Formats: sequence, C-alpha cells, structure tokens
Amino acid sequence: MTDEQEIPEIVENVTEELPTQQEEKTELENHLKRLQAEFENYKKRVVREKEEIAQRGNASFMIKLLELVDELELALVHIKGKKDEHTKGIEMFYANLISLLKNEGIEEMKNVEKFDPYKHEAIRHEDSNKPEGTITSVLKKGYYYKGVVLRHAMVSVSKGIVSSAIANKATGDKK
Repeated sequence: MTDEQEIPEIVENVTEELPTQQEEKTELENHLKRLQAEFENYKKRVVREKEEIAQRGNASFMIKLLELVDELELALVHIKGKKDEHTKGIEMFYANLISLLKNEGIEEMKNVEKFDPYKHEAIRHEDSNKPEGTITSVLKKGYYYKGVVLRHAMVSVSKGIVSSAIANKATGDKK
C-alpha cells in the first residue's frame, strides 16, 4: 500500500472516531465543570464554618462578660443614692461595658409577659393573681447575640390565678 491509498483509510477511521472523541470531550468538560462547582462550594463552606467557629468562641467569651454585667448591676443596686467618685466610676464602667456589648451584637431581652421555653428558663412557679404561664419576675436577664439566644432569662412563672375559695381552703380558713 502506498501512502495515497492509506489516506482515505485514515480519514475514514478518523471520521468514525470523531463522534466518540467529541462525546468524551463533552463528558470531560462536564466533569470539570462539576468539579469546579464542588470546589467553589467547598471554599464557601469552609469560610462559613470558620465564621461559625469564631462566633461560637465570641459567644463563649460574651457569656463570661455577662456574668460581670450581672455583678456590676448588683453593685449599682447596692450603691444607689450614693454620689461619690467610686459610684460614678462604677456607673461609667458599666455604661462602657454595655455599649461595648451592644456594638458586638449583644442585645438584652426585652420584658415579655408570657413564658417562652425557647427564651426563658423557669426557675420557680408561684401563686399569683396573673394567668398561668405569665412571667412574674426576672431573676437573671436574658440576652441575644446577633439575633440568637445567647443566655436564657431565668424567670419566675405564675401557676395561675388562685380563687379565694381555694386560697381559703389552703390556709384553713372557714366561712
């Protein structure tokens, strides 16, 4: 066979293999695109996980700072009415700490009357003239960190309205 006779045979072979080669090329391109998309998603997930870890670390530190806030609030209650330099210093320190916490995304839970187990921790139940499930007092304030509950508020919750007949019976009074 001469070179001229081999050329049509080669062209025929190439023509037969061309669709197969193009299918393989398309498959490889699609596979590459999927891998690129997976890698981009992986990078985004890693960044998101790092941010979550940092936020958890911040939240842990913020909880410790909230204990300091509680102690400062207790100190402010005890020195109420005094107008000396120490009192002013404590008040300024407290105000600066609250401002710092707000700037970091810490928000105090606002007064809510109805008990919510996702936001409150019931420390005790007590008789009251309020409907059942109503918060009667806040024993320890609750806080949010960037919109998520950081520390549940510790509260007292009403058992419900106690009728006078039941109250009299409980105390042993007879009419």
